[in-house]
Amino acid sequence: MSDVSYLTRPELPKFHDLYRKMLRNDINEQLPGIALVESDPITEGEIRLLVGYASMLSTSSEAIDRAQAYEIATRLIEIEGTSSSSLVSVADIVLSRIGNFPGRSLLRDRYTSSPDTAPHAPYRLWLERATREIENSVTHFEGNEIALTDFQYRLFDALDQSSSVSVSAPTSAGKSFVMGLDLIRRLRKGDPSGPACVVYLVPTRALIREVSSKLREHLRKARLETVPVRSVPFPVDKEKAQQGAVYVLTQERLMSLLHSAHGKPWVTTLVVDEAQGIQDDSRGIILQSSIEAVLRFFPGAEIFFASPLIKNPEYLLSLFGRFQGEVSFVETLSPVSQNLILVSQVQNKKNRAKFEILLQNEHLDLGIRDLGFPFRGSKFTQQSDLARAVTRDDEATILFANGAAYTESLAEALINGQSEPTYLDPRIVEFIEFLRTEIHPEYPLIKMLPHGVAFHYGDMPAIVRARVEDLFKEGILRFVCCTSTLLQGVNLPARHIIIENPKRGSGNSMKRSDFLNLSGRAGRLLHEFHGNIWCLRPTEWEEQCYEGELLQDIRSAMSEAMADGGSTIQRLLSDEAKPDEVDMAEAAFGKVVNDFIATGNSLVNSEFRTEQNEAALALTEKKCQEIKITLPIEVLDANRAVRPDRLQSLYDYMKAVLDPTTLLPIKPGLTNSNQRMKEIIKVLQEKLANIHNESYIFYNVLACKWIYNAPLRKIIAEHIDYLRKEKYDTRKTSAIIRELLHTLEKDIRYRLVKYFIAYTSILALVLHERNNADAAEAIEPFHIYLECGASDRIALNLITLGFSRVTAIALHDKVAFPVDATPEECLAKLGQINIEHLNISKLCIREVRELVGR
Repeated sequence: MSDVSYLTRPELPKFHDLYRKMLRNDINEQLPGIALVESDPITEGEIRLLVGYASMLSTSSEAIDRAQAYEIATRLIEIEGTSSSSLVSVADIVLSRIGNFPGRSLLRDRYTSSPDTAPHAPYRLWLERATREIENSVTHFEGNEIALTDFQYRLFDALDQSSSVSVSAPTSAGKSFVMGLDLIRRLRKGDPSGPACVVYLVPTRALIREVSSKLREHLRKARLETVPVRSVPFPVDKEKAQQGAVYVLTQERLMSLLHSAHGKPWVTTLVVDEAQGIQDDSRGIILQSSIEAVLRFFPGAEIFFASPLIKNPEYLLSLFGRFQGEVSFVETLSPVSQNLILVSQVQNKKNRAKFEILLQNEHLDLGIRDLGFPFRGSKFTQQSDLARAVTRDDEATILFANGAAYTESLAEALINGQSEPTYLDPRIVEFIEFLRTEIHPEYPLIKMLPHGVAFHYGDMPAIVRARVEDLFKEGILRFVCCTSTLLQGVNLPARHIIIENPKRGSGNSMKRSDFLNLSGRAGRLLHEFHGNIWCLRPTEWEEQCYEGELLQDIRSAMSEAMADGGSTIQRLLSDEAKPDEVDMAEAAFGKVVNDFIATGNSLVNSEFRTEQNEAALALTEKKCQEIKITLPIEVLDANRAVRPDRLQSLYDYMKAVLDPTTLLPIKPGLTNSNQRMKEIIKVLQEKLANIHNESYIFYNVLACKWIYNAPLRKIIAEHIDYLRKEKYDTRKTSAIIRELLHTLEKDIRYRLVKYFIAYTSILALVLHERNNADAAEAIEPFHIYLECGASDRIALNLITLGFSRVTAIALHDKVAFPVDATPEECLAKLGQINIEHLNISKLCIREVRELVGR
């Protein structure tokens, strides 16, 4: 534990001892089982001493002092309950002093009879409390005043005063809420050149729905519901968006928007959420390139970065050359704190476990307890048994899982031996019916939902994943088994998180920064003062990521790739790259060619040069220069996610075709369109992926069903039927569904999308070279069809508005939209009809209600 700066030296030993005793008393009440040794209860005199310490610490400017003031005030309240009104009054003052107004709201809701009335306090303290609240108050979406935390107020002010801001703060610090307030302020104010266009950059498609929904809610409250919110890279007509526009995009979709052939976008503000993603291998490099592209096309654009607990937020501003008027700062104080509890087995005592709490620099022993069940068996059994033991009726728990299959096995372990419930919430019944009719009757989530259990991972259908999130937040689901989608910003706050030897991605051990991001999800703002992270058998973890510094340095993935001079690029070009480094190497190779080789800049004299890597940089530059690239920089820039040498190979192939119009994709539904798409996918597999087999046939069949509005239930059922009858596949239905969903997400909606963008941009170039501009400008946007899962204009417009594919297809089939309706006209049409009378799934109706704002 760090020294307490606000207490004098003689006071420190007594304070430390009392502080630890308080922690033990509070946390012991939350541990499962029976303690073998009774704890020493805290006395009235000790409580008075701690209250005095909290009062002093709360006036300090040091984060550690204010954090401990919070811990004392909230933990004493939890220990004493409602038995002491004076303790409630003291806690109310302490929380006001440290600017934790969400915590103060929870205190008043839970421990006072009149939550809207401040607890009694002497006049001087009452005045101090009122002054702090006024100091931190700003105008809310609906026009009323709201008190922000100190961090939120500082961020809100920085966003108003500076055009370049980078902030680091805990996961639950309330960054997103402030970004929403700033969005409204920005749209109302506009831009000197016209209406504002704000782009929110999020790391995954899984996060698009959550961010879009929050922003629409903010806009409705601010009476700005006519502002278009887009999650598909179709440019909004600036002339028709007089109140501004908002995009919520991944880095790949942002690159597609900037190079769109279907209109010209404009960007006034770029908000990069989860900006620590800049260090995430290949996608980190694409993220960096997309931000650089925005600042190159729109040099006057404002840019804001938000990251969880990084030590050097200023690095992001310097990386993109924002040196003037910039603001960066770090916040470590969270309105919700976490207990990091280590749970270890006891040798020869299978029903017992040892508990410790990990403070900043020490392990605090909590003793051995008899759990009442064996802490043995499979990892699934141990995680699930502990989860049930620690989760109370009004609490929610996340069980972290190392992969999609792991989530399903863990959820299965949670329901094993559980009796069937006698009552099902109507929302669960509705969800189960949807899964049976729209996904598959054997989808494993169906048998788990009645028990309040679900799983959650990125490849799941968007509407299913979103409903799991909503039911968890509403308290209908108590347990969710989740993968590292949590690390990418998906908001599933819970009282408890159960973790066992965590990994991320393709089996790599979790890094310290990822663990901090994950553990920050424990504790629900306005629901709990503290969250619990339970680390099972921590000494057996491959990486002890639960220990270490609170703040972590970040460095761009591109800088990491070039630190040794670019050896991964050299191995890639020599066909010696390891499978797990190919994606990173290809992205780095593309960036080197775009930023240095094609533009004539020197890699050897670049920012990557050090005394140690100079020779290796020269070799990397030489190898890249040896590859003949004749493609224009504009085409290379628009396709940074694809190897430049393979783009050149595709270009050479197209130039050799006598009539390049025979390469044009044919509009879905017209004669030979499916055959043409199969031919294109074959070319893409060979030229861009260097795959020479018949896998293109399967991808074509799946892609055709996907873009022709085929319901997902039909795609799944036909695929299972084919594998059972033609391939004699005897795997579990759940495994086949999971594999198919993965193929849809990773191969159809990601890999083929980036390949089709490359195909159409190079084909357009060749057609222009042959003086056939009309054909070049009329190329079908198959990359949009593939990513959205639709080719019909109305269905695409509905998906553009934020509807899931399932709901968009259902509405397309049941509502008579005007043939040439814009997205806004589609939305207006839905606002005019009684959606309850539509013969579509209740879950789809719920989604319509939420998006239309009813």
